[in-house]
Amino acid sequence: MLDERLQDRCPSARSVGLARAPGFYICFEKCSKDKSGKVTLVKEKTVDMEALGVLFEIDEDEHGCLNEAEKGYDPTGEFIVIRLDTKKDISVTTYLANTSTLVDGLFPYDWYLALIVAGAIQHHLPDEYITMLDNGVAITDKNLERTERCRALAALCRGGYMHLYTK
Repeated sequence: MLDERLQDRCPSARSVGLARAPGFYICFEKCSKDKSGKVTLVKEKTVDMEALGVLFEIDEDEHGCLNEAEKGYDPTGEFIVIRLDTKKDISVTTYLANTSTLVDGLFPYDWYLALIVAGAIQHHLPDEYITMLDNGVAITDKNLERTERCRALAALCRGGYMHLYTK
């Protein structure tokens, strides 16, 4: 959700609003190549749950870059969300973890969770949602040279959210 992170991959990306996905919740059960947990949406059996997120517009010619970055996720082009500003249903493309990549009991790296929390703060998601995200369990990445870690920290720094990582 952090603009700076997404713009590293897709320079044209710009946020256009917030949305909720009724009947879905977020979890960190998508197994990354580094064996940490990455975020995905999961369908809940009840509609009482909902995930919140940011809507972005991305130039068509950059979709390939995003597809390349989102390995292990399937783009879902007919995903229905409700825009928070208009309260209307809209169809969007989102990336859902391929079921073969889901593993119970995974945790995100600390830098990855900081990206998620920073994006929620940047886009003014509700305080209770930010608190829920921020209270998530994360593990310390001991590989200080990991490319994705370095890129994430640079995005946090550019966005002014480095304090979330060093708390």
